[in-house]
Amino acid sequence: MSKGLGVLLVEDSEEDALLVERELRDHGYHPRCTRVQDKAGFTRALEAQPWDVIIADYSLPRFSATAALTLLQKTGTDVPFIIVSGAIGQETAVAATKAGAHDCIIKGRLARLAPALERGLRDVAVRRERRRAEQSLRESEARYRGLVEASRDAIFITQKDRFVFANPAGLRLLGATRSEQVIGKSVFEFAHRDYHAIIRRRRRHMLELGRPAPAAEDQRAFGRFECTRPNEMWIGDTLHGPAVGGKKSYLFAFIDDHSRAVMGARWSHHDDVVRMAAGFRPALQARGVPRSCYLDNGSPFVDAWLLRACGVLGVKLIHSRPGKPLLTGQPQPPQITRHARELRLLALVRDRRRNVRRRE
Repeated sequence: MSKGLGVLLVEDSEEDALLVERELRDHGYHPRCTRVQDKAGFTRALEAQPWDVIIADYSLPRFSATAALTLLQKTGTDVPFIIVSGAIGQETAVAATKAGAHDCIIKGRLARLAPALERGLRDVAVRRERRRAEQSLRESEARYRGLVEASRDAIFITQKDRFVFANPAGLRLLGATRSEQVIGKSVFEFAHRDYHAIIRRRRRHMLELGRPAPAAEDQRAFGRFECTRPNEMWIGDTLHGPAVGGKKSYLFAFIDDHSRAVMGARWSHHDDVVRMAAGFRPALQARGVPRSCYLDNGSPFVDAWLLRACGVLGVKLIHSRPGKPLLTGQPQPPQITRHARELRLLALVRDRRRNVRRRE
């Protein structure tokens, strides 16, 4: 069965063109040949249709194979380009091959034309398939990155205990706003030292067995306050701070129970739902909606506004029992402790300045 072949011939001799066409037919091809002799004709032919092969005489009165090859490369079209010439030196043939020609053949040895053509068609097919595979890979990576970037779950990639990737949800979980604040840093910089041993154990379990540590084992290691996933539960409470400006201060804080990250916090002189909401609402906008909240039983956390808001968002509310402090037995994250310490230092500085002014 003959194989159809679109052939663009750059040839000024009609007899030589017929010889090339006959050679292709003798090897089972059914060539559809178009002959051109100059730059204008060659350019029009390239624009008119795609070609399976271009066969060019090396030297023509008004054109040449090297000029045709240069024009072809400018179009970005990948097609076998074979030079067929009556007389061509070895150095010229090598230079043409380096420039991009697939082969150089003497017109008196046209028996080499069909094998050269098959090799050129095969090479082009391999390159096209590679480009398709690379394009498919880029598209797949773009889709994957889009899913990862849009995911509400925190996703991290680490190497030797250092972050090399964190999606936006992961950055928010770590309290960062830019990837530069996380990438390249040790995972232990974002975890309290009480949990370093557990992180190492989890990592060793993953590397050696290829799967996460069992959930039951994690719960025993972390205790009853540790959830297995980010945003599975937030803990909300009010911490009593020092007097600032002669007024008592309160810290409303919401902590992710899995990561111990501070999801939202608000200092205030008033212990009411308005100030609590001022810390809770931005946390929801920045960190996403948790599945449940374990809250103190104080008046700000049992207010009707909070009950309605959590009902609309589908957040399960769990309140500690009266007389049972919420954080009893639960270590406070270092971020909360640091906030409280800074506020106490600020109050001490203000008191010292006030005393100095009174003495003066």
